[in-house]
Amino acid sequence: MPDRFSLLGIGPLRSWLPSQCQVCGIWPAHPLGQPICQECLAEFASAVLRCPTCALPLGPDRQPCGECMNRPAGLTHCVAAVDYGFPWNRLIARFKFQGDTAWAHLFATLMAQAPGGAELLGDCDALVPLPLTPRRLGERGYNQSMLLTKALANLGPGGPRRVRATWLLKLKDTPAQHTLDRAARLSNLQSAFVVPPDVRDQVSHRRVLLVDDILTTGATLRAAARALTIAGAAEVNALVFARTPSA
Repeated sequence: MPDRFSLLGIGPLRSWLPSQCQVCGIWPAHPLGQPICQECLAEFASAVLRCPTCALPLGPDRQPCGECMNRPAGLTHCVAAVDYGFPWNRLIARFKFQGDTAWAHLFATLMAQAPGGAELLGDCDALVPLPLTPRRLGERGYNQSMLLTKALANLGPGGPRRVRATWLLKLKDTPAQHTLDRAARLSNLQSAFVVPPDVRDQVSHRRVLLVDDILTTGATLRAAARALTIAGAAEVNALVFARTPSA
């Protein structure tokens, strides 16, 4: 449904209208038209050096996580824009569960600006959102990962034609990964994702970029990446908005 600015015919002027920062409450926020002011973005969305595989912040030695070095290959690279915590946990909840879908644009912009994000976005052949099961999609009414994927596609080369929402399906609802131990996480996601047979020729030899809102344990993205790799994808990377502090 068009918002009130579009209905009034002033959509193009929206970026010039004053707005209130949704984090600190300052009005008007700068830059004009943005939901978060520049000062809050600098404080809560500053660039962080992260593990190239799991996107956890790196320590002073800047060495990749030992767990990632010993873990079987799944994702080639993973980039996250922010740490999952204040204020992003509250804003993600609004985006994901309360229908406040306009956050997709800012979140996608920060994802593309994260160290390594633009490279992943520019080098991929296709952007694939993490899917929801039909039941979960019906309950929520939209897939937040799909909204982020569409917003990212508009920021990168090729535009919307690189979005491939049909390349990956989720067959079963699974408990939240953070509630399970390591063994249960792996069992939880067995056969959860599949590439439909009629698109496997399209997936073959392609560089795929998975898109999701939150990375908690990484098991979900790795399971999705395995399904795409089995279908013949040449490389699977991931770009997410928020990374929880620890797996």
